[in-house]
Amino acid sequence: ACQAAVVPIVAMLTVENVFVKPGSKKEAERAIGVHAQLAREGGGSSDFSTLLAIYQLATEGGSTREWCNDNCIHWRAIKTAQSICEQLGAILDRQDVRVDEKDEKIVSSDSMSQRARQALCYGLFGNVARTVPGRRSYRTMDGHGTVAYIHPSSVLFGADSTPEWVVYHELVDTAKTYMRTLCPVKYAWIKDLLPRLHNVDVYRLSECSAKRPRKDSEAEPSSPPPSPKR
Repeated sequence: ACQAAVVPIVAMLTVENVFVKPGSKKEAERAIGVHAQLAREGGGSSDFSTLLAIYQLATEGGSTREWCNDNCIHWRAIKTAQSICEQLGAILDRQDVRVDEKDEKIVSSDSMSQRARQALCYGLFGNVARTVPGRRSYRTMDGHGTVAYIHPSSVLFGADSTPEWVVYHELVDTAKTYMRTLCPVKYAWIKDLLPRLHNVDVYRLSECSAKRPRKDSEAEPSSPPPSPKR
């Protein structure tokens, strides 16, 4: 019952980076300030809730374009997200999935709704990472154990304390591997999901089962050689 939060988040993750980075030093400093305020509007502890806050604030006013200009947000990205959100809403309507009116304003002054973060765990359970003890890095739980760091653009970057468990949207490889767009999660939410990572059939998910490489034991037995003619 958290579609009112999750659907806009999914739409915002689909579009280009919504944050405008002005070229001039003065405007760049102003953009940093307004973006920090938007993060606080989302609770200041989750990049997903920041995106949700931006979507809600941009769409609830009279002029989306004017609001975007004032807050250094890409107007076209927001318009695209609105269109995607409408399409996803139509799909939910066809599936007879109702949005709870109580969830219309799911962002609190402190943090994103717990239900929304749990939903992100289920949707992105392959993108879970755990902090490395004594360091400010993480290891992904996807079976590769990739060492990753919180992206500098995250609201969690530079925090006094880092959450033990996070779920992220994507990994970005530069000089280091960074997790971009993430939020803290609880181990209790993911402990039953982690073993499923090893049971995921990526070929079936990508509809490429017909091209799945077969093991030696699955290979078709070779036909016996023809009997020599007498």
